[in-house]
Amino acid sequence: MSKIVISTAVIALALGGCVMEEPVGSSTGAVTGNDCEVVGAAVLPGGETFSGTMSDIAGVEAIDWTHDAPGTPSTPGLPGTAFRTVSLDGPDRIICSGLGGVTADALSYGTATVNGLPNYGYLLETEDNRDAPTGGGPILLSATRASRPTSWVDGEQSFASPTTVTVPEEITVSAGDPRRQFAFLYLGDLRCKYRGDGSNYVFDKCPGDESVSPGDTLSVSSARLHIQNGRCNAAGVLEAAVNIGSELVPAPGAPDYYSLIIFDPAGAVAYTLATDVVNGDIDITLY
Repeated sequence: MSKIVISTAVIALALGGCVMEEPVGSSTGAVTGNDCEVVGAAVLPGGETFSGTMSDIAGVEAIDWTHDAPGTPSTPGLPGTAFRTVSLDGPDRIICSGLGGVTADALSYGTATVNGLPNYGYLLETEDNRDAPTGGGPILLSATRASRPTSWVDGEQSFASPTTVTVPEEITVSAGDPRRQFAFLYLGDLRCKYRGDGSNYVFDKCPGDESVSPGDTLSVSSARLHIQNGRCNAAGVLEAAVNIGSELVPAPGAPDYYSLIIFDPAGAVAYTLATDVVNGDIDITLY
């Protein structure tokens, strides 16, 4: 697993003015600072449960998360005869990261209410383990244009989750003549223009971002190929196709991961749990 590295030694909660030092370090290769949304629910070993959502969208952080352990023995540092309900209700920070599109982490810390009593603190980590991608096939876009009558069919694909594609150098023409006309490749919101060279359509530029060049990779949710013009063959057809990458299909079965630490009002660790999620699910969407 690729969990964010955390040391409780660097965490200090002084709940007269709740202070927590930010965790240092992250998984190797991880990209942090993503906007994200987390949805999770599970039954854990011993009958404990959790459910909730948290998000960090455009700098606005929110959490609505509950961890329940009805009927468990009294836990030192926690009020009441049993540790029953922890409500995570005051995020100081939510940090999201992704590793190669395979695993996503979300870390949050802030204030909590334990059995109805305020001024506790929490450190929550969730991991959405999508496992190694398998079963991938080429992402092939094939488009046609006809002259009798004038019509066209675009090559389109959409993806269930953001998928990495490569900006191609050229678009291969299999029927007709592109002449010096144009074809357009839409990668998500980005439109790239390709100019005919008499044989194929060759990369010209992406007007919305002229820093993009062939060989660059982009993470997109959709792709479309459109032939704007060219000369059709004797059958009245102009046809072109391009391979922009391999679609990755997540392999099922790898468990997600859940970790919760509760701090009492003095800042001492009062409760800790770290476990794989076998009976439940955590979904982390990175934006």
